[in-house]
Amino acid sequence: MNQEIQLKIQACLDGELSSRQARQVAAWIAADPAAQHLAEELRQTGALLHDNEPEHPLPEGREFYWSKIQREILKPAPAAAPTVPALWLIVRRYLAPFAGVALVAFLVLGIARFSAPVAATQHLAEVENLSEHVGSYSFRSHADKMIVVWLYDKTQSVMVDDEAAEEDAAF
Repeated sequence: MNQEIQLKIQACLDGELSSRQARQVAAWIAADPAAQHLAEELRQTGALLHDNEPEHPLPEGREFYWSKIQREILKPAPAAAPTVPALWLIVRRYLAPFAGVALVAFLVLGIARFSAPVAATQHLAEVENLSEHVGSYSFRSHADKMIVVWLYDKTQSVMVDDEAAEEDAAF
């Protein structure tokens, strides 16, 4: 059964068809068992909806109730007062883009500063030495937060270098 016939059966039960169309639909219903079943189901559904519909009594009479609605519809709308935007809204309109630009700049500088590779010379530290006989090497580690200073005797290293030079000369 197609949808058009179903809609015609519903319209016939609701009393929305002319007498000629209603007779045609009644003939379809009488000839087709599926149409009879659909018509009976639609009648029962309509009866259930009609019998169980809640009633809401109005505290006023019908005419008074509708006159209140009509008065509200016809009441002129109040004129809107011209609004002046608050100072904060004006400042926020111009401050928001600047805040976005500042945030992007902050992120770019932060990433550039902390993602730069560490050069080997950044680990070295200069230590002042007042003695002519003592030398030093220093190492600074930012990651471990420490500085290591190695002190050595310059006279021994000169002697070791002199001995190495004498051995090289002997060959």
